Amino acid sequence: IRLSNWMRSLIYLGSDLNLTEQETEMLEESLKIHVEFLYKAYTPKQLLSNWGVLLITGVLSAYILFPELVDEEHKKWSWSLLEDQLDIQ
Repeated sequence: IRLSNWMRSLIYLGSDLNLTEQETEMLEESLKIHVEFLYKAYTPKQLLSNWGVLLITGVLSAYILFPELVDEEHKKWSWSLLEDQLDIQ
């Protein structure tokens, strides 16, 4: 949920958000770290859980807003997982 909230906040703030170069770098690094954390923390039981959907939509939101920050492995993993979750739910 956290990653989705970050993305939503960035959208709401839009052009009103004036970050320094250092703040931008910190945000980008934090996004990468969080995507990796979610990837490693994911468990198969989350496939059947709404929490799993929230986890994956956060990763995909980050990918849509910052495609350069989500690598190919995490992108493929999250799209594949979302498709599986949609089939089940």
